[in-house]
Amino acid sequence: MKKRGLITASAVFLAVSAAAIVAGIAKTHADSVPALLIDGRWEGTGAGLNGPITISLTVKDGSVVEGAVLSEDETDFAKPAIQDSIAQLIKTGSVKKVDTVSGATFTSKGTIEAMKNALALANGGKAEPKKAY
Repeated sequence: MKKRGLITASAVFLAVSAAAIVAGIAKTHADSVPALLIDGRWEGTGAGLNGPITISLTVKDGSVVEGAVLSEDETDFAKPAIQDSIAQLIKTGSVKKVDTVSGATFTSKGTIEAMKNALALANGGKAEPKKAY
């Protein structure tokens, strides 16, 4: 009876382990495959240093092809960081590959947050704006 219980326990352990491995592989695969974006113009807002930064992203054929600043209150020094961040997104196709601009970190992070929120909408989700810094 002990041998049979050990075999059963081993089988359960192997089944649970296999399920965990398969779930981990599926999650890793889902993280590496870009989400299909819905074509259209999508707006997102993020918290900049001096207030909200609102941008729009235009998606065509599932990719971001254009971005525009709708409103912001950043300093003249930091304003180029917004355009730079949008250009990086268009070039790389991934918000994860957008670097912050030295000296305009809060503006960059706010722009990245705005882009993430716009992309969440373009992916059929909902935006999650944060409070200002």
